[in-house]
Amino acid sequence: MATITLYKDKLNGVGGLIDNIIKSSNNLDTQLGTLKSTLQGVSNSTYNLQDTVNSISSSSKTEKEKVSNLK
Repeated sequence: MATITLYKDKLNGVGGLIDNIIKSSNNLDTQLGTLKSTLQGVSNSTYNLQDTVNSISSSSKTEKEKVSNLK
């Protein structure tokens, strides 16, 4: 029982940490949307950025899956 009391404060703080992770994930999604909009203005002849955008998108999807698994 003493062990539970010892870690009670740390466990109570986990909810706030999960909320911060969710906010960060949502912020990443917003920034990714802005990046996609910006990259649409770049000429394809200069650099093919679609692979980079796809990589970032799949990474953010993985991040969202991790966050949803925490809930």
